[in-house]
Amino acid sequence: MKSAVFALLAGACQAGDIAVTWADCGKDTHGHITDLQPTKIKTGEDQTITGTGNVDEDVAGGTFKFTVKAGWLTVLSDSGDICEPKKMDIKAMGMSLGFVSWGGMKCPLAKGTMSVPMTIHLSSSIPSSLARTTMDATAVATNGDKLLCLSSSTAPAAAVAVPAPWVSDSLKTTGSRIKLTWADCGGGSTHGTIKDVEPTTISTGEDQTVTGTGSVDEDVAGGTFKFTVKAGWFTVLSESGDICKPKTMDIKAMGMSLGTVSWEGMKCPLAKGTMSVPMTIHLSSSIPSSLARTTMDATAVATNGDKLLCMSTTTAPAADVLV
Repeated sequence: MKSAVFALLAGACQAGDIAVTWADCGKDTHGHITDLQPTKIKTGEDQTITGTGNVDEDVAGGTFKFTVKAGWLTVLSDSGDICEPKKMDIKAMGMSLGFVSWGGMKCPLAKGTMSVPMTIHLSSSIPSSLARTTMDATAVATNGDKLLCLSSSTAPAAAVAVPAPWVSDSLKTTGSRIKLTWADCGGGSTHGTIKDVEPTTISTGEDQTVTGTGSVDEDVAGGTFKFTVKAGWFTVLSESGDICKPKTMDIKAMGMSLGTVSWEGMKCPLAKGTMSVPMTIHLSSSIPSSLARTTMDATAVATNGDKLLCMSTTTAPAADVLV
């Protein structure tokens, strides 16, 4: 199953070696990179990579821009003074994956040879998919002239053909139906029990109300809920609120909206007996299929501190394709 392939996302780059490929992307720039060394670095260590080349004019100063992407996720976008060192963090969903440091050029820079030093540190526990990056560095001189353009990419040196989840096809190309499985996760101390969840298949691109029905063995005046959504090891939603009031919560990865979950609010006060737990789920029709594989946990605690309910739900594309 595809899901088995994407489970490999959790694997770190155990070998620790990252291969670096590069290209000078300057067409009408005054500087050109002719070599970059080393072309292999290790995770978990500060590794200085230096691009060397030449420039056809004197340069008093200028600014650089640095962008790092893992698939379609931008994990770093920053800029600074070409003459000054600057450290920039690489992050995904608030988790530090490492950093890139612009070493600073020796200004003023005379016409002739030039050196562009950068220090890269990738975490030794970085998932192998996130070790596959594209890094673009550009610089513009103070007078507005384009100074340089360097494009590089990284990948585990002993790369296995494991697609990163960010670059998997969207559900527009693999089918827009999402399958739900569920379980009541409440123990003996939980006063409410979920006995059914309907529907068990929803569509992307639409608001879909999913209702859990069951029973509660005591009167409930009110309380609070907590809702968590994970896509693999990423927490893409973590929110809480009043069980009696509606609340819409955004599902996001790196600032990109993947959809929403809305707690519709229980009818309070809730009398002992049957209960209904309605939620509206909206998953973007363009969400990558890997991020449609989620675990959703909803818990609630009554005002008096009693555990009220626990419901666990998983989602996956209804038509997983064998690979």
